[in-house]
Amino acid sequence: MKIIFFLALSFIFFGVANAEQYVEAKIIFRNDSVLTGLATFPNDPPDAPIFYKEDKKAKSRKIVYTDVKTIIYYVAPASTVEYDVVWTDIGRGRDHHQEKYLRAVLRGPVTLYQYIGMNGPNKYDQDTYFLCLRPGEQTVTLIAGSFKKLKKELFRQAVSEYFKDDAELVAKAISGQYKWSDMQQIVDEYNRKKQLTEGK
Repeated sequence: MKIIFFLALSFIFFGVANAEQYVEAKIIFRNDSVLTGLATFPNDPPDAPIFYKEDKKAKSRKIVYTDVKTIIYYVAPASTVEYDVVWTDIGRGRDHHQEKYLRAVLRGPVTLYQYIGMNGPNKYDQDTYFLCLRPGEQTVTLIAGSFKKLKKELFRQAVSEYFKDDAELVAKAISGQYKWSDMQQIVDEYNRKKQLTEGK
């Protein structure tokens, strides 16, 4: 599981660093219309447009995030990377509460998102955030991250609050069995239990 996590992390970093690379994609808009063709990856700042073209020879055009619901990138045979535009409280100043492209890592009763944001002038100065969203929630909840405060104390506090209906899972986080980098395992365990108990 950790190997998969770090491979995914490496791919997303590559995507951020090479945002002008065109990849086969399906863009689903908020009005439920769909475009298929080639698209670039989302980039920092989050309000920067992506670029789309029907094929390699076609002229590109900008697509702003306020029109987008989901983008599915077909990065390899039988392998996709998905981004949703969702409300977040990540950042400071004008970036504090706004919509951003977040990568959907897992979907289910709880959707796990990952966001990699710049924290300095160098493209390698980045922070990784893990956020969760349930149906009906308007804003994603920040659970874990790569910077110090989110790696331990705030991580345990956030898990205890957001997953308070699963005492066993919370105990694993508090005891140190689960760490901030185990978010995919945490959400996967929670979703499997929820689906069993709710018969979904």
